[in-house]
Amino acid sequence: MKPLILNGRVFIAQSPLYKIEKERGKIIRYAFDENELKKELKELGKTAKISRYKGLGEMNPEQLWETTLNPANRRMIQVTIDDLLEAERKLRILMSEQVEPRRDFLMENIVFTDDDM
Repeated sequence: MKPLILNGRVFIAQSPLYKIEKERGKIIRYAFDENELKKELKELGKTAKISRYKGLGEMNPEQLWETTLNPANRRMIQVTIDDLLEAERKLRILMSEQVEPRRDFLMENIVFTDDDM
């Protein structure tokens, strides 16, 4: 995997967190974070219907194609060697038998919202 990353050949297909609909589905937008959601709501108005995706498993095949796989619409993030090193560091913390570093990591990096309840 490391040679592929070093040669710029590894990408992550980012899926949206929110689907925003207006006029009974005639207008559909997607937001990848809270800031994009606020921007879309400002443009479309507060009456827009918001759906939150909690993972790819909640999308039907058409939605997955439209949001994550379609080259015209998808958002790709190139994985760099820094990403790999940081991922290895995080994995060591999360998979360690030491509870305190894992708890500290989760408390510092996880944003809990009412949507998660």
